[in-house]
Amino acid sequence: MPLAWLHAMSKQQLEELASQLGLEAGGALDDLRKRVKEKWAAIEPFLPSSSTAAKSPLVSKTESSGTELLSQDSSYASKMKIKLVVDALKNVPFLADTDPENVLKFLMAVKGVYDLHLVTDFELISLLVARTSGRTTSILGAHLNSTRDWGMVRSEIVDTFLPPRVKERYLSLYVLDRFQSPSEDLNGYIMAVVAAAEILGFEGGESRLVHRILQNLHPRVKGHLLFATRPESVKDLYALATTVAEGMAVEEQRKSLGASSRPRGAETIPISMVVTGSAQGEVDSRVRCWRCGEDGHFRRNCPRGQTNRNPLLSGNALGARE
Repeated sequence: MPLAWLHAMSKQQLEELASQLGLEAGGALDDLRKRVKEKWAAIEPFLPSSSTAAKSPLVSKTESSGTELLSQDSSYASKMKIKLVVDALKNVPFLADTDPENVLKFLMAVKGVYDLHLVTDFELISLLVARTSGRTTSILGAHLNSTRDWGMVRSEIVDTFLPPRVKERYLSLYVLDRFQSPSEDLNGYIMAVVAAAEILGFEGGESRLVHRILQNLHPRVKGHLLFATRPESVKDLYALATTVAEGMAVEEQRKSLGASSRPRGAETIPISMVVTGSAQGEVDSRVRCWRCGEDGHFRRNCPRGQTNRNPLLSGNALGARE
């Protein structure tokens, strides 16, 4: 496809396209256009050709954008599905190297999009071309012209960048000993562990994986599982996660309502120490007035007022007593 359409794009459009292609979006307009042009030229061979587009549901939207692959004869709903996938893929980390851990994280993120089942494998692979570079792009492009099967693409990427020893180490790090953090969403935690287990080839069986996930849950979540039926499948685990999320939401709401209904300053309201008449009488019989020296009343209730102080309680003695 001719690249003249790049020169008709504004800087804002070029920055958006550069971001989607995993490029630096800053800099001068000419430098930005050059980076986008080089990247697009590199991935264009792996995009559907005009002859392929006649057979496939994907073609370039228009030469004025070149940023989305849309269905040639699909309905509005199909276009919206592809738009949703394009937006979801923005959260997939751009794979620019062959570091095994980055490859694993890339595949885990892609699995979350793939499991939405919004687009075909061919459409997903086409859209992923712009999120990769180097050897990974070559693998995606080769499968676009042959199998068009995401499962086979993923298997080849795993075999290429995740050798057995690396997979064994990551199984421990991302599956067996992957503990839920205090602030981590339960559904997100489950999705991450299940994705890593599938990509790395966990062989312990679904039931064992579910039990392992339950063991590694954060204590605050485990508190909501005391009266729940133990799940044996990933499907049951997701259902349980929904129940736990609802229970935690109700608990937070209850705490919030309880705090808002408590009277202001209720924590500091003094407790009344007023005694009954009979008790008052018992107290009076045991006290002595430090003003007049007589029994039966306190100094503040002394009937003699400020006069007739007890001479024995004057001076330093009176000050010390008072």
